Amino acid sequence: VGAVADLPTAPAAWAYLGHEFCERLLPTAARVRQASQRATAAGHGFALVTPSLRERGLDRLQRLLETLAATAPGSEVVVNDWGVLRLVAAHGGALVPVVGRLMNKMLRDPRVTPNLAETATPEALRASRDCALTASGFARLLRSYGVSVVELDNVAQGLGVDFAAVGLRPALHLPFACVASGPACAIAGIGRPRRTKFTATTLCHRECQRVQTTMTDPHAPVGADGQLGRGNSVFHRQNPAQLRAGLRWAAAHGARVVVHSDAFGPAARATCDVAVASTWLAVADA
Repeated sequence: VGAVADLPTAPAAWAYLGHEFCERLLPTAARVRQASQRATAAGHGFALVTPSLRERGLDRLQRLLETLAATAPGSEVVVNDWGVLRLVAAHGGALVPVVGRLMNKMLRDPRVTPNLAETATPEALRASRDCALTASGFARLLRSYGVSVVELDNVAQGLGVDFAAVGLRPALHLPFACVASGPACAIAGIGRPRRTKFTATTLCHRECQRVQTTMTDPHAPVGADGQLGRGNSVFHRQNPAQLRAGLRWAAAHGARVVVHSDAFGPAARATCDVAVASTWLAVADA
């Protein structure tokens, strides 16, 4: 993991490797072994990031989990799939599950959310700040699987979850927020017949690693470069004001901050030190 060398020396720092959005981008066992060894040798935590998976992907992931449990026991696995959560929990504490942001449902569309503070009723605004964690029993179910950390996006309307009350700790992703993701890859479908363009079985040549699209809406509050299309997902790159608001929220709630240099990339780094995260993001006066 290239980001490991840039992590702070404090123990509350993690190197992330993997992919939240596509099972075709799972890392190899050799890369998981090398990255986890390098992170732990440097005194950092390590997190393997995983997407939603079909049966074939689960079989491949199981081998990665066995490698990680043997190489760096106590490492985290970020899960975005209930089946993956069960696999991680089955390792009996050798691996620590973290619930990823795709399992934590919330209102994400940046064409709508920036205006809610001015246009929504107080009741509607409170509802927009809820996420899956406010559903009765959801947090209790996560804790039963050994989950203590839940990842979130820095949504424009803000977050209204009382994490102390639900017994979980937050981790906030910056500077890219996921707007939407699904099994069909728009990039891989370019140039294909209409009937095969947007399917989960489109032939993959990892076009997502070479192509990025810009999505614009002249009537939305998001800037012209505000939404990015990569593979099967859409992201919103947040402006400095949104990043500062997210960092202030992280400081107030003791949140981990997960920083990406690439919205669709295989590596990220994380810290609980907001000052360090501000430096990584090049955001002043957070």
